[in-house]
Amino acid sequence: MSVSLPYDIYQAIVQCFGKCFYYKDKVAAFMRSAGVPRQLVEKYQDEYKFVWAKKVLSELEDSEDGRIIQKKILSELCRLRQLPDPNAPDRYGALDALRHLKDLAVRHDLVVEQTKDTASARRQVAIGTQALIAQRAAKLKELQKRFCEAVTNADRHAAGYSLEDLLRELFGQFEIDFRKSYKIPTEQIDGHFNFEGFDYIVELDGGPEQPTVQEIGGFQN
Repeated sequence: MSVSLPYDIYQAIVQCFGKCFYYKDKVAAFMRSAGVPRQLVEKYQDEYKFVWAKKVLSELEDSEDGRIIQKKILSELCRLRQLPDPNAPDRYGALDALRHLKDLAVRHDLVVEQTKDTASARRQVAIGTQALIAQRAAKLKELQKRFCEAVTNADRHAAGYSLEDLLRELFGQFEIDFRKSYKIPTEQIDGHFNFEGFDYIVELDGGPEQPTVQEIGGFQN
């Protein structure tokens, strides 16, 4: 019978997921390569990476098979010689998190025998990444179809609402949080997002004509 991971190992794994990855596609591919069911990977994919990893590990804790997958995740992380995502923002912090996890695994006698063929593990991650790319391409094609339907919809109010939903899903595909329409005391804001520390306001115009220079200029600081 597979036993639960020690709490300090559990926390160290969460830290590795939060620090060693930048793009969520890489996180999802890694989880899938370790045997995490796709439904569970996708269930919390909109959360921050730390929260995402914590919730996935928590659900895996509830079954024998899940605890075996937890051990597989630990094994795959301990096998890493380099960061799984070269875009990780804090390289040294990420490497420290990995070293700490490996030290804990040794301390708890949970070291998994190192495979001689690490290329196999890399191939599994690559396969998972390709699958996610294919899923994203299919989703973008669906969004394109819905966009074409919205812009030709005679009901312009319905078209506007459809575009708001479409934008939220489109931004989500690239891991950017998009806030739908909301009101402030002086006006209605059609949408808002933050990118690389800057806030942007979105204006949706479902009218037949393109916006004027003056209308676009209204967004300047």
